[in-house]
Amino acid sequence: MIQKTKETLISSKNQELQSISTNSTQILAPYIIAENKAKNEPIIDEAIKNVEQVTKKVLGEGINVIDDMNNLPEGIPKFVDAYVDPKTNQIYINKEWAATVGAVTAAEHELLHKIQKSLFDTNPAKALELVEDF
Repeated sequence: MIQKTKETLISSKNQELQSISTNSTQILAPYIIAENKAKNEPIIDEAIKNVEQVTKKVLGEGINVIDDMNNLPEGIPKFVDAYVDPKTNQIYINKEWAATVGAVTAAEHELLHKIQKSLFDTNPAKALELVEDF
């Protein structure tokens, strides 16, 4: 009987601890996300600036930077950090989401896709060589 009571009490206290842990995570999560976002934004801003310069100089075009992920154009996925629209070949940077998830190289990554596509379109033999090297 005493053993059973002890086990019940331990089980109850473990459930309480689990509940406290879950609640503290829910309370802290928004602060941790905000801190990470604030830390990542300057890095992302610098990356965007660099990619904008390259795309204007080399490709003669800009990139689309969306600060608020609720204002993404129709058809652009909401929870992606960056995206090249296959219809327009335009780069979109979802700055808010990229900062939130720490995707500080999202702009460079999308520029690389455009460079690869250009290589594949203009020099299929070189593209095949690149694929075979992987």
